[in-house]
Amino acid sequence: KVLDMRGNGSYSGLIAALDHVGANGSAGDVANLRLGGPTSQALDDAVLAVAAKGIKMVLASGNDAMDANLSSPSRVNGDNVYTISAVDENDHWAAFSNFGNPPIDFAAPGVAIISTYKGGAYASASGTSMAAPHAAGVLLLGEPSTDGVAINDPDGTPDPIIVH
Repeated sequence: KVLDMRGNGSYSGLIAALDHVGANGSAGDVANLRLGGPTSQALDDAVLAVAAKGIKMVLASGNDAMDANLSSPSRVNGDNVYTISAVDENDHWAAFSNFGNPPIDFAAPGVAIISTYKGGAYASASGTSMAAPHAAGVLLLGEPSTDGVAINDPDGTPDPIIVH
């Protein structure tokens, strides 16, 4: 965990965390980054360095309903790098999800997802931060496949929905 309880952190902290993952991870491991901000070549390069070691990097595309190419690390493309957009339970594009082909590789469920919450509770949440862990789980199981596409994807190239 590299962000504080409000979701704030620095790019230098993120890069240090990625350096740790690269130094301690193994090919085939999966790292899930549910964060983003303004573009940063240093952050993007750190993601690529970890991916070059065979560690699968899963990146949330972001929740600003804009081109994912305008944010880091979601704009990163390369081997072992997977940027994930969000769909609802009917495979419809989530209106908040960032878009763009490239860098989006897959869509995954990200609307009204029941998840664990503080105090041992459960809560419903929406966002590409809910979609990316779905994709990370699929990638942990092996090579992904797809089933359907994101309906009404605003960039005109529907994202394939990741499945195992």
